[in-house]
Amino acid sequence: MRNLAIVLALTAGCGNGGSGVSVGSYSEACDQTVAAMKEVGDLLDKVTDKASAEAAKPKLEALAKRLEGIVEAVEKLGPPKGGAVRGLDEKMRAGLGPLSAKTQAYVERVIDTPGLGPVLEQPFAAVQANLMKLRGTLGD
Repeated sequence: MRNLAIVLALTAGCGNGGSGVSVGSYSEACDQTVAAMKEVGDLLDKVTDKASAEAAKPKLEALAKRLEGIVEAVEKLGPPKGGAVRGLDEKMRAGLGPLSAKTQAYVERVIDTPGLGPVLEQPFAAVQANLMKLRGTLGD
C-alpha cells in the first residue's frame, strides 16, 4: 500500500475499451488523455471507504483500458515528426495540474483508511503506467 501512495504522490503534480480508441493527432491524444484523467480524478474523489472503492473498481479498470487504447492509438501514429508534439507538454501540465488536489486527497484516504488501497491498487497502477507512457510521448 505504501508503494501505491508513492505512485499516487509522484503523479499528483502532474468510456471506450482499450483497442476501440481512435485518435487522429497527438493533440487529440493529449485531449483524450486529459479527459480520461479528469474522470479518474472525479472517480477517486468519491472513494472514501472500502465499499466505494469496490464500486469504483470496474470504472477505474475501464479508464485504464481507455488510456491503454490511447497509448495504442498514439503508437499507430508513429514517431512524432516536425513539431507534432510542440506545446503538448504545456497542454498536459495545464490539464493535469488541477487534478493534484484530488489525487493528494485520495492518497491521504488510502493511507488513513485500512483496506482501501488494495482494492484499487492494480487498476490504479494500470492507469498510472499508461499515463506515464503518454506523458513520455506527448510531453510533460
